[in-house]
Amino acid sequence: MLLVLEDGRSLNGNIVSEDETSLTIVTGPSQVKEQKVLKSTVEFQRFSQISIMPTDLLNTLDKEQILDLLAYVLSDGNAKAAAFHHHH
Repeated sequence: MLLVLEDGRSLNGNIVSEDETSLTIVTGPSQVKEQKVLKSTVEFQRFSQISIMPTDLLNTLDKEQILDLLAYVLSDGNAKAAAFHHHH
């Protein structure tokens, strides 16, 4: 998600929580940072055309790491999910 704030800042990341007045976005991946933003300060938001996944990441991983990455994505990061336990 891309957020453009009224102060001119842009935030690119995943919205992890939201309530009536604010939302929390996690940016990254090199420096993962969780930021709470007041909805009233958001000029506009849209789905980002740019992934926060590093370019060519899969080319640097071995088979086990790729399977772990897929399990992470499929389980929304929940390490207790069944997806983490199928390939070990």
